[in-house]
Amino acid sequence: MVNNASDNQYGIFLLDSSNNNTLTNNALASNGLDFNSVSSVGNTIIANLFNNTKASFTYSGDIKVKSSTSPAGSPIGYTSIGKYLNITNTTSAWVYLNVSYNNSDVAHLTESTLKMWDYNGTGWNQISGINGVNAAQNYVYANLTSFSVFAPMGNDITLPSVNLISPTNSTYNTTQIPLNYASSDANLQTTWYQYNGTNTTLTGNTTFTALDNNESVLILWANDTVGNINSTSVTFTVDTTPPEVSIISPLNTT
Repeated sequence: MVNNASDNQYGIFLLDSSNNNTLTNNALASNGLDFNSVSSVGNTIIANLFNNTKASFTYSGDIKVKSSTSPAGSPIGYTSIGKYLNITNTTSAWVYLNVSYNNSDVAHLTESTLKMWDYNGTGWNQISGINGVNAAQNYVYANLTSFSVFAPMGNDITLPSVNLISPTNSTYNTTQIPLNYASSDANLQTTWYQYNGTNTTLTGNTTFTALDNNESVLILWANDTVGNINSTSVTFTVDTTPPEVSIISPLNTT
């Protein structure tokens, strides 16, 4: 079975000795199950599209496969590539699964760290045993012996976003200057500022004491739980010295 599209109730259903089939490049987006195999052996699934997830697999036992959305956010320090499959079994079973991806799917993470993860109902766990990535052919593989929702994930390399709102590149007539900022990241850990040789952790907008009658540089930093770090800086001046004025004429005289 090659190059078919199915959006019926069951997608592909292999029943009672539907054996030794090779199913290639089929698009499956059913309302029920995308793939269902009962009492059938020796079948190979190659590059079938389960909604937006392209997968290949061999298997043993009675299994059901359907595309899925994410049941929960990614674990700290990791990012999903947005490919999810829900695989269940009704007999003792195993599945050797490959999930394909495009280069754009992994632009925000370290490709070599891609692994298959499963969701156990309360959190994500990395599959033990055979589990890795073929970066040359763009797929993540794993041998599955217990079943749930599966997703490839890798280490996040997205830098935290940092935006320094105040101070600005200007001159202030006070040493008490508001420090207003915004920082964000899916795995944000710490935000701090560096000023006059000192690092100070931030938990919200604050006010700091600047050097009087000086030009200064303040650096705003943020990092995340996997070690990505970003910064932005501003140069500003404090001038609290009043202007000098003198009257030359008239003089204090009669």
